[in-house]
Amino acid sequence: MRCQPNDQSFIAQVVGKGVVDVLPLDCPALDALLGGGIETGCITLLYGEAGTGKTNLCLVLASKVAEQGRKVVFVDTEGVSMRRLEQVSGQDPEAVAKNFLVFEAHSFKDQETMVDKAIKLAESSVDVGLVVVDSMTMYYRLSDKEEERAERRSLANQSAKLLTLARKKGVAVLLTSQVFLDVERGIVEALGGNVLHHNAKTIVKLERAGIGKRRATIMKHRHLPEGRSADFYLTESGIACD
Repeated sequence: MRCQPNDQSFIAQVVGKGVVDVLPLDCPALDALLGGGIETGCITLLYGEAGTGKTNLCLVLASKVAEQGRKVVFVDTEGVSMRRLEQVSGQDPEAVAKNFLVFEAHSFKDQETMVDKAIKLAESSVDVGLVVVDSMTMYYRLSDKEEERAERRSLANQSAKLLTLARKKGVAVLLTSQVFLDVERGIVEALGGNVLHHNAKTIVKLERAGIGKRRATIMKHRHLPEGRSADFYLTESGIACD
């Protein structure tokens, strides 16, 4: 069921030519940073080192969408913790579990197959509100140089199909990526490079900012200033802001 503009689970902003729906994380600092939350109808990419909160943010958003009775399709390449999903599921863990659909991928070929299955399911169902791939670059990271060119093409193809789905069905697509150190520039970058950067309309870098504290920085956004950041905390029940 589609939420109305005055519902707490839904925020609408007039941006450019139309209305952009967003899915709030219910963490005020992050939602303010992102203009209300994670946009529907496009791809959002989260990247950062291990332990910076990528999967936690995915699960928090997934639980909120599932609590509203919408389906969440979660392509899992890293072994998502169902116990962690239960911890962040709020007041209705049974509803979250019922609406949380996991497609496990154990190789890059598996990932291609599961992304296609996720897209077909979302295209055939009006109930899907969120598609997550965590992470897009797990097996790309493990590939050798001979496979790299083919896998870059595959990543481009997967992300392009996910973008088409997002635009056609109006669902939110949330991707995560691991990182590498660009030695020449001395900065940490998302794996996948321009392949993922091109199709993602919002890119958020996640970093550690202290014990339990994380920082989210906008690296790309189609209508918000880049370089802005907000801090949040990883907690037993999900995330929290000051």
